Amino acid sequence: MEFHCKQFSLNHSHSSMKVGTDSILLASLINKYLGSNNGIRTILDVGTGCGILTLCMAQIFKKADITALDIDSNSVEESRRNFINSKWRERLEALHISFENFSLNSDKKFDLIISNPPYFSNSLPSPNITKSNARHNNSLSLKDFAESSLALSKQDTKIALILPYNETKILEDIFSKHLSVEYQCNIFAKEGEEIKRIVSIFSNSKTKKEENFYIRNHQNEYTEEYKQITKTFLL
Repeated sequence: MEFHCKQFSLNHSHSSMKVGTDSILLASLINKYLGSNNGIRTILDVGTGCGILTLCMAQIFKKADITALDIDSNSVEESRRNFINSKWRERLEALHISFENFSLNSDKKFDLIISNPPYFSNSLPSPNITKSNARHNNSLSLKDFAESSLALSKQDTKIALILPYNETKILEDIFSKHLSVEYQCNIFAKEGEEIKRIVSIFSNSKTKKEENFYIRNHQNEYTEEYKQITKTFLL
């Protein structure tokens, strides 16, 4: 295994995107905000890659069945192997299908939809098609993501994802007629810098909690907050 967490290990050499800080932070903040929610029994991971988010959710939500989607066949095969090698294999499945097609053909509704989605809509695509599709929204626009999410949602579904600031605001506007931001965490790579990412949880809730989170301090060391929040997963 190439990457080791406290309760699982996984390979990520063949997936479109590797294990990264974004996924770990998203999982950690979901755990912080929703980890005590025993009503979450069905979870959908959109763009699962190697399956890191699915495995983290399986660790947190011990009674949840989790479906993971990806359009990249190598990612799906690798995530399946990672799931089989985990102690939660009976609750996990990986499907090679687009989010749009899945939403059009599935009657299932989910309690929680999660994603570390493609977002570099205005940047230069990678010459590697697999990696480009994983990080650019030429295969899944924010509008398509929102529409597919709503199609698979129940009245109390929560949708959690991590995006840059501009894309977060675009998605807020797209969702505005249907959902509001229940939780927002502004992530700063370092104290004194601009917001790098935002973790958002959308729902039907009319209340909003917002907080700031710093990965590194002025000395470029990991903050105590970062170490504390990620220790559920990281060694």
